[in-house]
Amino acid sequence: MIKRNISINRLSDLIYCSGLLKPYIFNDIYQRVRDWIYSGGTLKDDYIKRQYKYAENVINYRKNKKRKNVLI
Repeated sequence: MIKRNISINRLSDLIYCSGLLKPYIFNDIYQRVRDWIYSGGTLKDDYIKRQYKYAENVINYRKNKKRKNVLI
């Protein structure tokens, strides 16, 4: 069975996938998003999209690494 990669495009996606991230990584990303919003930014800004992409990359890397270890 081939599993699709995780895609994070909204804050709700990030929160939904938070259990797939190490707590210190999720807390760092969430703090960055929160600080950005408090400073006047929006959830549609490129900075926020990069935070989502980072979380997505970490999750997908870990998933793919585990999958490769099983196949070897």
